[in-house]
Amino acid sequence: MNNRLVQKSKRLLSGIVVAAIATSMLPTLPAVAETGEKYPYTLFAGSSAEGAITVNAGNFCINGNVATNGTIVSSGNMNVNGTKTENAGFDMIYIFDKIDTKYFSGNNVEEHTEDYFLDELNININTPTEVLGEAELTGNININTALKAFEDVTLNGEVKNTNDSAIYSKYGDIVIDSTNVNLNGLVYAPFGSVEVKAMNLNLNNVVIIADSIVLDCPNVNANYSTNAAEFVGTVSEPLDIPVDEWQYMTNENGNGLPDFIENTRNWSKLIDTDGDKLPDCIEQYIGSDAMLPDTDGDGLDDCYEAFVLYTSPTKTDTDENGITDCDEDFDEDGLTNRKEYICDTSPWMNDTDDDNLTDGEEINTYGTNPLEPDTDFDGLEDSDEIYLGTDPTITDTDGDGILDCDEKFYQTFTHIVENEECAIEEVIVSMEGTGNLQTNTTIESVMDKDVICSEVVGLIGEPFSIETTSRFDTATLTFKINQSKLGDTAFDNLMFLWYDEENYKFVELETFYDYENSTVSIETTHFSKYMVIDKYKWFEAWAVEFDYNPTGGGSGAPTIPVKYNTVLAIDCSGSMDWNDPISIRSGINSAYDALHPYTCNRITAAEGFIKYMNSNDETAIVLFTDSANTASSMTTDKETLKLALQKMYSNGGTSFSAALNASIKQIESAEKISNGANKNRIILLSDGDDNDSASRRNAAIQMCNDKYIEVYTVGFGSANDTILQNIADKTGGKYYKALNAQDIVDIFAKLGYMDDFDMTDTDGDGLPDAVEAAGIRIQNGKIIYGCDPTNPDSDNDGLLDGEEINPSPIYSEKEDNGWFGLKELFGTNTVQGYYFDMYSNPEKEDSDGDGLFDGKAQYHNGKALAPTDPDPINVTGEFNMWKTHIEEIKSETKTAYGYSNDYYEPVQFEGEVKWNFIFPYLDSNLVEVIVSAFSSFGSVALDFRYDDEHIALHSDTTQWQSIGGYNDFYDWVFNIATSMNKLKLDFTLSTNNQDYVVWVWKGNYLNLGAGSEVGFYTQNETLENLEKNFKLEHWMVSDELPMTLSLYKVAGNGLIYDTYYHWLPDENQWWITGFVPDVYDQWLSSKFGLDWGDTVTEDKLLQIASVDFSENPQMLIDLKKNFEGKREAQYLIFDMEENTLWIAW
Repeated sequence: MNNRLVQKSKRLLSGIVVAAIATSMLPTLPAVAETGEKYPYTLFAGSSAEGAITVNAGNFCINGNVATNGTIVSSGNMNVNGTKTENAGFDMIYIFDKIDTKYFSGNNVEEHTEDYFLDELNININTPTEVLGEAELTGNININTALKAFEDVTLNGEVKNTNDSAIYSKYGDIVIDSTNVNLNGLVYAPFGSVEVKAMNLNLNNVVIIADSIVLDCPNVNANYSTNAAEFVGTVSEPLDIPVDEWQYMTNENGNGLPDFIENTRNWSKLIDTDGDKLPDCIEQYIGSDAMLPDTDGDGLDDCYEAFVLYTSPTKTDTDENGITDCDEDFDEDGLTNRKEYICDTSPWMNDTDDDNLTDGEEINTYGTNPLEPDTDFDGLEDSDEIYLGTDPTITDTDGDGILDCDEKFYQTFTHIVENEECAIEEVIVSMEGTGNLQTNTTIESVMDKDVICSEVVGLIGEPFSIETTSRFDTATLTFKINQSKLGDTAFDNLMFLWYDEENYKFVELETFYDYENSTVSIETTHFSKYMVIDKYKWFEAWAVEFDYNPTGGGSGAPTIPVKYNTVLAIDCSGSMDWNDPISIRSGINSAYDALHPYTCNRITAAEGFIKYMNSNDETAIVLFTDSANTASSMTTDKETLKLALQKMYSNGGTSFSAALNASIKQIESAEKISNGANKNRIILLSDGDDNDSASRRNAAIQMCNDKYIEVYTVGFGSANDTILQNIADKTGGKYYKALNAQDIVDIFAKLGYMDDFDMTDTDGDGLPDAVEAAGIRIQNGKIIYGCDPTNPDSDNDGLLDGEEINPSPIYSEKEDNGWFGLKELFGTNTVQGYYFDMYSNPEKEDSDGDGLFDGKAQYHNGKALAPTDPDPINVTGEFNMWKTHIEEIKSETKTAYGYSNDYYEPVQFEGEVKWNFIFPYLDSNLVEVIVSAFSSFGSVALDFRYDDEHIALHSDTTQWQSIGGYNDFYDWVFNIATSMNKLKLDFTLSTNNQDYVVWVWKGNYLNLGAGSEVGFYTQNETLENLEKNFKLEHWMVSDELPMTLSLYKVAGNGLIYDTYYHWLPDENQWWITGFVPDVYDQWLSSKFGLDWGDTVTEDKLLQIASVDFSENPQMLIDLKKNFEGKREAQYLIFDMEENTLWIAW
């Protein structure tokens, strides 16, 4: 390239950047679609602005159609005898060649090569007149043919033109300022405005086409010109705008590129003779050949070289290294640029489809598709198939009728434990499973991240979370043990636990010992969180006794002094069919599930009661309607009772006496104990009235009294509360009213354990005083002693103690297989007692120590500081993330709230910069073009200015996107000289079906430094990109909301070690940003070989942002619904109580 070409290319690339802005400010216009040969409008204005057609007249009458892409504004009476179309969405029609052919192709053309000014009494244009500049005529003007100017046409005085004439400004405006104006024929200014000021205005037979139209006169009458309309037609010509005519076009930023050319959406309207996606005038400007798609003949079309490779389209070997541009391999993937061009792979990414195979390997070695990670679409990615030995181009490699993705392969996955102090050195998964374990399985230590697992009593080493998407039947999980780090725990005292998170329960597993290899193993059918413990320390914790009924003589201790003989008498009358319908359980996938297929609230409630039975308690099941039948006789076997519940039905009437008599027989059959108290009770559940006589019911009640049987009644639905209350009162029991289905379950559970507890609850937090005072054993064996029976929120974290600890106790029986493992000598020891599920620690406002409070959000100076902890017993984010964030803002470290008036000047790259060191394969002149474009763009155009603490740069809410919005083209442009990552959080608002998106970015702008952004947009329209091969999503600015933004630098382990800023603006934002101009991209800095101070890569940037949706909470609800379970959810916290979205990415 010569210097002139370099300068032109600089302006062109700079213009393309600005085009990203201009793109959003113009509507997407389809081609004119009217049928027939006549142009259909008397007046047409292509502008989408308010008042694109403005008529300042007392009366405006038009015989014909009027259309504009904007609106029509009239100050007086307006009468349109035709169609009136606003916001039309039509393309401007271009007829340059048609006008030139008709008027300016002959020999009798009067040409003026510069501005033409004429002031005479009478002016007659009888010869076609063309002016290469402005044309200004003053006098009595008669235009009998065509007047054409490349710039503005100004007519002062008496003006008229004949029916077959044209007033034509190719790139400028037409202004007619006169006392009397009679217009006939065509008035055409496709890039400018037509403005007519007159005392008397007659538009006798006319077609006026312009970007905007202004008519200013007392009265306007306009008639449609059939002749002019036939001449214009309905077909728009491809535009040919030579470079030497650009000087006449509007160029608001003064960079030498017309605004029309800078907007790449317009390139599809320009002639592209060679079809290389570069318009002829662009090729003329940069020096390539408009007649050849590949000017330099190197096998790469000009557009691909200029805008994909950034090589010169006029030189076969841009960097003059002896290798032609087409034979270069920029990404070193084994494919030449020419091959990448043919295959449509990226010349800058060695693995275009991100499947862990380079593009060269896929094409040259394996024959796979480099654009599709799973070439044969069988559910296994290409690299996984190669690892497993299957054919990535065939769905069923061995032809056995099973897809490769469903085949099971015996594999081993080994995780090396990073903590050298841990007694566990390796975690090994071995199994026959689907997929590639090396890519579909993860093993991670959750030590100090999961509080419940990390504080398991007797824990050895660390707990591990194991996840896999592989389908398998059974797997072997093995821990390799360093016995020198076991302390006082013997190797054969190790035992595996599995944490059943769904049921808040640790399950003891049969453990196998390999003394030779120092490993312990289990067989499992599922994965979650596993750990090994010292089983004797574990059982010791469960042997601790608590007296939860110090005044009632009962105890929750292992020695239970009372034997309960209980009958569950359950109403199965017909009304239960709608009050408590029986259904089939979902997710039946085991033999146990198959034996217990039916469920309803009666079954669930009874199962809850059965769960609390002590080992010597007996229970029977009686199902009753008009009569009663015994589904299960008295038994201590819980499984027998559960199976009996599967006999539940709903049919018939209701007889309380039948239920009581059958229940009494069962209690009489129960075995009595002589060394303690025998407590007999009936629990009767009904939803209806008693169909039997009062005398029979009273006789049954008397028999209960005679045999010391207490009857507890539970009524729900339309139950006869009076009768049920009477039965309970007369037998020494109690009546419970269930207001809903869940109440039934809770009442039965309470009846199962209440005699072991003093239920007094002084502070009303849901936990009995006796439990808070004596100590609370939780699911991991740990005992909590810090609850205050007189304070409902002991730790002041916004949650009641009874919300942090489930008040319903869980009965536990554990067998330790004999003391010290000597089962043969001492037998099996049974440890019995209660424990409670802990959801968060009632002793600590921040259970997991991550800085987030368990039950409430945090604020500072009225600004959102931190959300409520979404998972109080699992650390949210890296361990020091939220702590650092909260502490720094509270101490006002690098924290700002307002703007300064100090706008930022972009970085100027002074001195000699070796651009080829940055992009070694690119033409240094073209790279300079790219960087120059961004250096001249930058913060001034975006309205970036420092905050009032001069910590970072931030955008104004009034900058260009507030008008034009955002589309994908910006990212394409910005990626030339930036390193940005982005998240797209899109959702549809359910109340109006409007689409919204929260865009999130972080990374480096070459001239702004390291930074991050969050923008809130709404869907507007879809735009076509330069190549017209894919659609560009376009989004317009949405509501301004309270937002905050912080940016950090993190270490390789994700821990914060430097803070860039905390931006808590007082103003609401639709686009919150923050950039640090003295921190730059590490890679670019090293390539420059310049000392830019602090450097960072985007993967070492952490942003924490908040968006407050309090003004429309439904937005947050719909956003959460759309991203639950998706990959992006790991970066999001939905604080629904505060209606705030938090992003930590």
